[in-house]
Amino acid sequence: MNENEQTGIPVSEDAVSNQLTEEKGQPVNVEQATASVAQALTDTKPGDLIDAFKKGYELQRMIIEDVIKVIKTLNAPRSCVLVFANNTSRVVQLVESSHAHGGFNKSPEGVVKSADATVFGSQSKDNSVFTGTEGNVTYMADGMDVTLHWNNPFIGSNSSKVTLAGRNRNKFAAISTTGVGDQQAPMRYDLFEIEMKDFDVLGAILDKWAEAKWGAGPLGFPTSNEMPTFDGIGRYSNFDRGTISYHPETGAHIVEGMIAARWQQLGREEFGYPLTDEMKTPDWRGRYNHFRQVHLPGKPEASIYWTAETGAHEVYGAIRTKWAEMGWEKSYLGYPTVREEDYNGGRIQQFQGGSLFWTPENGVVVIGLPPPAEPLNF
Repeated sequence: MNENEQTGIPVSEDAVSNQLTEEKGQPVNVEQATASVAQALTDTKPGDLIDAFKKGYELQRMIIEDVIKVIKTLNAPRSCVLVFANNTSRVVQLVESSHAHGGFNKSPEGVVKSADATVFGSQSKDNSVFTGTEGNVTYMADGMDVTLHWNNPFIGSNSSKVTLAGRNRNKFAAISTTGVGDQQAPMRYDLFEIEMKDFDVLGAILDKWAEAKWGAGPLGFPTSNEMPTFDGIGRYSNFDRGTISYHPETGAHIVEGMIAARWQQLGREEFGYPLTDEMKTPDWRGRYNHFRQVHLPGKPEASIYWTAETGAHEVYGAIRTKWAEMGWEKSYLGYPTVREEDYNGGRIQQFQGGSLFWTPENGVVVIGLPPPAEPLNF
């Protein structure tokens, strides 16, 4: 036994070095085909998502004899060697398989254990003309379905894809690698489990975290289980660099950075459930979140705006309404520089270009004149 240079997997010298002859008399170079499959097994590049995958269940080995058996029996104009690697802690079970064109020469395993793989083959039909091989296989585990698709057409390029479905789909991630060639084209599919640092992230909060690219995204990893909010209706999870807060009326949204710090000081969801993720302002100088107090009559809304120059400050009530009418931070008032305060029988808030002053008698008035208009040139 020698080790394959690319995988370190023991390989039978006789099986690899001999030229095997298939049933239809067509010679197959097993060494070349095996090397092609082995390359597909090692070349998978998950990219940015790899930081979010569990490292403890990466597939350590592949039984090369299974690959050889599949290659040996492929005898059609179009064929694929398919490898599905289960890099998770779960057992996955086959629930469905089908072909749009062609059929299996070796069927996928009914069960794939944790840190294991199955090798199977698909080819065009015997004596078929101008057809390829195309099919799907679906496995399931723990509220998640993973569907593997491949296509080795008579005309055109090979393709593969993998899709996830089910309520727990965002607890997993998957990638596919497409091999070239009309015959014995290697296709690999890898299923990974998302690292959650031993915390539970569920439902709409899990979906939002997945949208933010899990632990590889701006939030980082969870630092708490999903918890109830003050009213017993909403839910939240804390992460390395922010929070995802959910209410059935507002949905799940991200609050992060200095805005999250100010939101915490104001009472979190009691100040308001987020209506938006943290957003960039149109001038790209600032960031903001909008919030809604769903527990109060009229469900008033508020905002927290931040810039590096001004810090994070909340704006709400009649002053917020007036500021919005003027164009928010795009108005000559600019960004808020302090929080709203009591002043001379009313409330006042200072902005970069002036102040907004509210009294019960007069409503909101602007203190501070707009800058002079540019002179007209005739």
